Amino acid sequence: MEELLPGRHLPKPCWAICTSATRAYASTALEIAGVPIPDVLVTADDVRRGKPEPDPYLLGAAKCDVDPSRCLVIEDAPPGVTSGKRAGCKTLALATSYTREQMQACDADFLVQDLSRITVRRTAQGEVQVTIDET
Repeated sequence: MEELLPGRHLPKPCWAICTSATRAYASTALEIAGVPIPDVLVTADDVRRGKPEPDPYLLGAAKCDVDPSRCLVIEDAPPGVTSGKRAGCKTLALATSYTREQMQACDADFLVQDLSRITVRRTAQGEVQVTIDET
């Protein structure tokens, strides 16, 4: 395992995917896309009530052992933004699958056109720093 910060081990898990897809579909889609399956993958199979209810994000936060208020939900669909907000998470809406106007109506904390508008990195102290360009 490559050590990202000399002398320190990053906390795991530090990110999760909470999707409305089934586990079989999500796992296959991630593999095809070349995205590593995170330690925490919450799917429709794991919750009784899916998005827009808060259950997926509450379970994801619990499995990451963090308070939902310390989580940033990145979503491209109105039900997902609503789910994240109901869970008490900060929300970042992407205007990729829906129009900017439809995503603005969700009242997300942040709204960007796409993922090219955000940067995520680890600081030397091991914290996650997210920079959002809302222009």
